[in-house]
Amino acid sequence: MKYRHTPEDTQDYWKSNAPFWKRYFRPSIPSLSLANVLIMGFLVVMGALAAVIFWPTGSTRDYKSATAETSDLRFTDISMAAYDRLSFQFTQNEPNGQPRGTRGHLSKDGGVMISGNITNVTNSELYLIDAFPPESFKSGDPPFLRLLVDGQPHDYVAAILVSGSMFAQGGGNDEFAGYYIKPNEKLSFKLSVGDMKIGSQDEFDFGFEWGTLDPDTFETRTMRPEFHFSRNGSSLIWGDSNFWWKRSAPIFRTN
Repeated sequence: MKYRHTPEDTQDYWKSNAPFWKRYFRPSIPSLSLANVLIMGFLVVMGALAAVIFWPTGSTRDYKSATAETSDLRFTDISMAAYDRLSFQFTQNEPNGQPRGTRGHLSKDGGVMISGNITNVTNSELYLIDAFPPESFKSGDPPFLRLLVDGQPHDYVAAILVSGSMFAQGGGNDEFAGYYIKPNEKLSFKLSVGDMKIGSQDEFDFGFEWGTLDPDTFETRTMRPEFHFSRNGSSLIWGDSNFWWKRSAPIFRTN
């Protein structure tokens, strides 16, 4: 005896009349062949390794500062992340792309990452003098930045990156290194400072020294912006708090 299928027996009927989630989400279990078992095992192991490597190892204490202004520069959108442990490597490249030197620093007593924007508020192009010109850039020779903490100067191991302008050398004998900034131009910067422990303070003041130079007259001035930082939360650290920065070879400009 032959049986005739009714429309209700067809797969299309059940698909069109099944609940929405069943129409498009029909889980299937792959066959447990040796290849599938090995693939699933590999994915599980890789997932476990990724969780171990990138799992939050701590958190930063985050701060914000109001705008600070000097005679030449305006500093806006200033933020700071304070770490219990921070390390960085900073590499200066040669024109052929090869590293000229790499500086590294490991801070077990904490460190900070400062970021923000700099605007040239003068009517002239300026030159932001870098804290460590490439002539002195040697492997193992740490860069220093002078910070003003509670009005007192302190030299800290630091690394500086400025985006939006090419790193350049200039001066009468190419003795200066830094970044050109045009009138009313805004550049972004990052400072990584080692061995600076903030602790659990909710508010504090400090500033740093940054030199500017008039590329026409070679007149130099030292800017000392003062910042008042207030605590505004914290952020998880995914993975280690290590930073690897690279800077392109400097361009040369004679005027």
